[in-house]
Amino acid sequence: MKLNFLIECDDFEDYFKMHQKALNKINDWLESSNENENVSLVDLRLPAVANIDDYDPFNPPKWQIGLSIQTKKVKALKLPINFLNGLCKDLKVDISVNKVIDEQNKTISYFGTHDGRGDIFEIWQLADY
Repeated sequence: MKLNFLIECDDFEDYFKMHQKALNKINDWLESSNENENVSLVDLRLPAVANIDDYDPFNPPKWQIGLSIQTKKVKALKLPINFLNGLCKDLKVDISVNKVIDEQNKTISYFGTHDGRGDIFEIWQLADY
């Protein structure tokens, strides 16, 4: 099963700064962890907006930054979810949990600042359906 955990940010003023901070923290974590076998970076930054002065509310940026986890075991989620819970707390963001089906993200849950801590068993149960 493949799951993508993507950063969600509602505040455009902080959008670029927050995504850059998140990207740096995720890269640092990936470099220092032993999770590289089944965990990878999701970095899909489409150039809809180059900087805040070019922001068009009718064409918002479509950046997707987070972690992708390929696993068959629930325990493989433990360290990445713990890291993402800390990231949510530090950056005051939410995470969308997406099951990848036919290379498309299907959102199954959220966790973070507004939705509480991510629970590996709840995420696994939702993803397993």
